[in-house]
Amino acid sequence: MEMNPLHNAAKEQQSSSAISLRNAYIGVLIVVIWAMLFWSTIVATITIWSTSETFAHGFVILPIVSWLFFRDRAQFLRANVIGSYWGMAVTVGFILLWIIGQLLEVSVFRQLGVFGGIIASFWMVFGDDFAKHYKFPLCYVIFAVPFGNAIIPLLQHITAEITVFMLQLSQIPVFYEGLYITIPTGKFEVAVACSGIRYLIASLAVGTLYAYLNYQYFYKQLLFVILAFLVPIIANGIRAYLIVIIAHLSDMEYATGADHLVYGWLFFGIVILLMFYLGSFFCDNEPEADSRLISSEHTRFTVWPTIMVATFGLVALFFNRTIDSVVPPPQPAIMQLSVPFNMTPREQTIWGINFSHSLATYLGRSENKVELYVAKFANRQTHGELLTSTNVLYDQQYWSLVSQTIVKSPASTGPIDFIELQLVSAQGQHRLVRYSYLVDGTFIASQARVRLSQGVLALTGSPLPIFVVAISAAHASSPQGLIQGQQLLSQWAAERPLSSIMSTQSL
Repeated sequence: MEMNPLHNAAKEQQSSSAISLRNAYIGVLIVVIWAMLFWSTIVATITIWSTSETFAHGFVILPIVSWLFFRDRAQFLRANVIGSYWGMAVTVGFILLWIIGQLLEVSVFRQLGVFGGIIASFWMVFGDDFAKHYKFPLCYVIFAVPFGNAIIPLLQHITAEITVFMLQLSQIPVFYEGLYITIPTGKFEVAVACSGIRYLIASLAVGTLYAYLNYQYFYKQLLFVILAFLVPIIANGIRAYLIVIIAHLSDMEYATGADHLVYGWLFFGIVILLMFYLGSFFCDNEPEADSRLISSEHTRFTVWPTIMVATFGLVALFFNRTIDSVVPPPQPAIMQLSVPFNMTPREQTIWGINFSHSLATYLGRSENKVELYVAKFANRQTHGELLTSTNVLYDQQYWSLVSQTIVKSPASTGPIDFIELQLVSAQGQHRLVRYSYLVDGTFIASQARVRLSQGVLALTGSPLPIFVVAISAAHASSPQGLIQGQQLLSQWAAERPLSSIMSTQSL
């Protein structure tokens, strides 16, 4: 008995359409379920995208990933759905990372856990061959995570070093202190906006995509990504040097206001276009389709990894909800401390320390001009964190960091570890700042140890708050003046133990 060819073709087309519809539904369902489970973290990430120019590129990452899948939709819509226990293990790992981020109050861990979990979920559901074929579109999701603020100080110093080096080559007299560069015609500061972090992240995001779309050999892709990392760092140093030169030659008439930002983006755009133009000479041909992904009529549909991860995820969310969070007040309360200081309004602080969303604060100034700042935080708050880049230890628009070291200050209860900052202003003022964190009666200078202590307090359900304690004093610009300033702060810590702070630890 002969089969009707038209009937066979119709049956195959119907089967293919069913598989395509199934895969599309599964893909959308993965994203929707993950967004519902971790909506608070996703909203917090979107808020960072909308409020920070550095991370505004996050809005285009997911549309780019969607386009990459649409570009290869013939493969995606006909792919097997066979599940992967390796993908399940990685998904569980990202959920654990999110839990660790919740316990330690580390935003980047939470965000990596959520966006990395989306990647691993596709791997878990569709299988190993799928993850291998779509490894780039899946991994490109990581660029949506706002990270990179930690290297801003390093980028500022690299930019300053390149600028000073090129000014010296140009035989222009230059004096370099902190992040201030002084030449005969004026003084310049390598501010946060001049660090080049926006250029670097944008170059990496665009350069990585360019390498994937135009190169098929891994060594070419890796070389271009390295180039996309190094070029903006070097180019930003050259950009800063040219701004100083333009201002110098124009007697500070040009490149000293908003025009230098426009010039910066124009210069960066030209550099990136040139990098892409040179890279176009080494492009490869498109790869052939991967037949391993194509479904057959008898494809397996494995759901056990997904069920196991869903169960684990629900348990993780339930565990997260069992940890109490404190709602900070609209305005922090005024902390009462037994120290002979004159209370000072927050806006009158000389050095500009600011910790947002604290439960209570204290700011006072002694007769010998030593300033004390204390901020009290719950170990876990509904909004606001103790350790975050938005909390600043000095006004970065007025002060520049010269050095940062860890010092031991003598006290009646034993030596206290402080992180000591040496600051300088554009007007030539010098100031010392020492700060430490008080956790369960112990002063800790290491932020990593503070994070671990936060995790222990969260796991044990302890209501103890955490304090940041900072003291500051101005000093003369000479080496002897620096020593006198250090002695003044050490003497204060030795004569006035912070036992009054320790007695206010119950919430």
